[in-house]
Amino acid sequence: MKYMEKHPMAMIVLGVLGISVSSILVKFSAAPSAVTAAWRLIWTVALMSPVIWGRAESRRELLGVAKGLVLLSALSGVFLALHFVLWFESLQHTSVASSTTIVCTEVIWVCLGYCFFLKGSISRKAAGAIGAALAGLVGYQQIVLKQAQKKKDETHFMETWETENGAVAYRSVGTGRPLLLIHSMMLGASSREWDDVIDGLAEKYHVYAIDLPGF
Repeated sequence: MKYMEKHPMAMIVLGVLGISVSSILVKFSAAPSAVTAAWRLIWTVALMSPVIWGRAESRRELLGVAKGLVLLSALSGVFLALHFVLWFESLQHTSVASSTTIVCTEVIWVCLGYCFFLKGSISRKAAGAIGAALAGLVGYQQIVLKQAQKKKDETHFMETWETENGAVAYRSVGTGRPLLLIHSMMLGASSREWDDVIDGLAEKYHVYAIDLPGF
């Protein structure tokens, strides 16, 4: 701990690395979100307790905390648990980049709460730093999403099937029992209507998404 106190940048680097990989690990976890969140908090407490309770100064400070602060700490713990559960659950419904971008807006909400409820204020320099960090995060998210879409487009390339009435364009993805996807008949319709579900279906079926003649 003395090394970390003398070299705080080392702690920041470790924190950034931990935050960077946590979403990816949760994304690949098969456990329910509540279970993952619970074990994350349990391990945090288990690792930090010997460090905190092993120092006499820290023990005196903790034992001397007022009851009101203890209740506020317990309440913040409840909200922290909800934060982890909802964040981890969001990773099952969206990409890591999108979920992390949303989570990192918590800095804005903390600043707003600090200003409106605690009557505090932040400097322009701090506000600019927060804005720059969020802008960089959003920019990185857009790069990741474009790369993912490019990879998806490359995977779902169009093929053609020659018939007596002309060529029919289609995409073929996956293996298994054949499944034919036919788009709607509205103006501008195409097989792209199935983009959001075709990958999921391809895990169980050999999916064919066709572009009907004239579309």
